[in-house]
Amino acid sequence: MNRRLEIQLGARAVGYRGTSATRVFGILGQPVRHSLSPRFQSAAFAASALDAVYLRFEVAAAELQRSVERMREQAASGPLAGINVTLPHKHAIVGLVDALDEEARLTGAVNTIRFEPTASGTPLLRGFNTDVHGLLAALDEHAVTMSGAVVVIVGAGGAARAAVAGALHSGAAAVRVLNRAPVRAQEMLDAVVAVWRGALPALSCAPLDAAPRALRDAAVLIQTTPVGMQPDDPLPVLLSAPPAALFVLDTLYAPPQTALLRRARSAGLRCSNGLDMLLHQGAASFGLWTGIDPPLEAMRRSLGLA
Repeated sequence: MNRRLEIQLGARAVGYRGTSATRVFGILGQPVRHSLSPRFQSAAFAASALDAVYLRFEVAAAELQRSVERMREQAASGPLAGINVTLPHKHAIVGLVDALDEEARLTGAVNTIRFEPTASGTPLLRGFNTDVHGLLAALDEHAVTMSGAVVVIVGAGGAARAAVAGALHSGAAAVRVLNRAPVRAQEMLDAVVAVWRGALPALSCAPLDAAPRALRDAAVLIQTTPVGMQPDDPLPVLLSAPPAALFVLDTLYAPPQTALLRRARSAGLRCSNGLDMLLHQGAASFGLWTGIDPPLEAMRRSLGLA
């Protein structure tokens, strides 16, 4: 019989209904109240007939190290079975897990933690980054590839780094990063290149006002900054006479239509918000935790994408 249980990773315990067999997954960050992950992960558990819940864990930066210790304890002796990590902890937690997958090393960020058994009984915490997969799968949904393409990326943060990694994996012909502070963009590119072991395309950085020149022969524009979340935000980058074949991906999904997407549609361009990317990165996390194929259609319906 279900009863009220609690699990604590941050300063406060989080309650849920279940049994001793119920597996607990969740998202750790600050803030997390806006996260859509509980919606589509819960739909995935239901569609897969798994006795599992997905919770929100509000964890401040000062609590992060202790939170990881609690994760290890709860995974060893309790119900905890998998964790997603969101802002502002995706970079800081890299140094607190035991092992990293290739994408986590390349992006310098972890958004998924899997607990792996060891002979000692203390689980190994392996960090993954599924943002790159989510980005590539989202582009694939629209039959867009970065292979052999000129790709323009706006921003220099974690999402931009994932976009650069995706472009490198895809074999892009050129990657051009636009940012308000080009020096930050160069630092971000240098960090990715230092880890990347494959061939490199033409790489460049420029200020935002260089967009018309950078976009002249581009096939893909990926906007990764938070500009566009507020109704009165300006365009993060100007679209003046863009190529007719340009595809615009704004990684924001709230609001569903940003000023950039409205401008792209008015120019007759194909475009998408970040909801498909969110879906696919979450589906990849589900697969890493459970070892089963994610029920994409159920997850898609929960987000209103079906």
